Amino acid sequence: FDKLMYELANVRHYQEHIHHCPGLSREERSWQEFFNGLVHGDKESINCGNAVLHIPSVGVLSKRRGKYDEGPEINGVNASWFLPCGAPIHHQDARAIQSNIANKENGCFRGVHDFLVTDEEVRDALELGGHLVQDMGGDHVMIHHDVSHLQSSSAKPLVEKMGRLLESYHPLPLEPVAFRISASVSMEAPQSVPAHGNSQLIDSFNQTSFAEVRNAAMREIKSKWWRWWDGKAFRDPCYLHADLEANSSFAFLTQIFLSEGAGRDFRGGIALFVDNHPSNRRSHSRKIQRGLMVDGSKGRVIVSSGGVENRRCRLPTRSGIRAVLQIWWNSV
Repeated sequence: FDKLMYELANVRHYQEHIHHCPGLSREERSWQEFFNGLVHGDKESINCGNAVLHIPSVGVLSKRRGKYDEGPEINGVNASWFLPCGAPIHHQDARAIQSNIANKENGCFRGVHDFLVTDEEVRDALELGGHLVQDMGGDHVMIHHDVSHLQSSSAKPLVEKMGRLLESYHPLPLEPVAFRISASVSMEAPQSVPAHGNSQLIDSFNQTSFAEVRNAAMREIKSKWWRWWDGKAFRDPCYLHADLEANSSFAFLTQIFLSEGAGRDFRGGIALFVDNHPSNRRSHSRKIQRGLMVDGSKGRVIVSSGGVENRRCRLPTRSGIRAVLQIWWNSV
């Protein structure tokens, strides 16, 4: 696992969490319940709501059982968590949107779902990514607000499937309002883009625009004299943000991984979600105390509402190409 996640967060591993918290529950335990557990001999009693839960890739889950190996073999994740909504303070439109979509006290959410997306659907999405980059001159970070390319492509059945998944979280009819096929590579390695491998992944990445961004970043670093001797490699920054802070129409987000993590197609690139909880706001120097970290796995889906309950970022991609189809949704 990427050692950076231990530097940033108070990490709890999947196997430990599911051993103590059936169904990957994140329910808060009162101090009285926690104390009673200790009194009755449960020395390993934990608060399921605390810590940053780390969910590895499907391949790693099926192999690493470690200390808690008495349960069934773990084959993927299908988990949902409902959260109190937190609208961005300075975005009145976003606050109105979120108040309308929240259908109960804990009306906002995040979830991780494996085995919903087929390999064929992944190839269809990558085909669209290649078309946007190779035929239309787009890049691998551009957000497209014209969703006609998405709706008219071979990825349309996948879009409809994501719409049905969101219906299980919220009853209001939704429609896609923007999308992108995000492809990221290492900003540290001299040879960031693999010369060989999955041709669809390589086609979804605009190497020219990446080189321009990387060279501009390196020039900025070298312009600061103290960076010449600090010895730190340049890497992607983790900018925590809520989707509704970026755009008041980004009420929900679905993310579908199009490449395999854990060193197969890429390493690193963990998706980080930070809870809107006082323990995360007490000091900027503290580690993140509550949240979720999700490793990429081809076909894995992450869904999330767009308020500050789901501030998120991507940790640096260490090698290979991390490709994700991101679709933003709003009410019809």
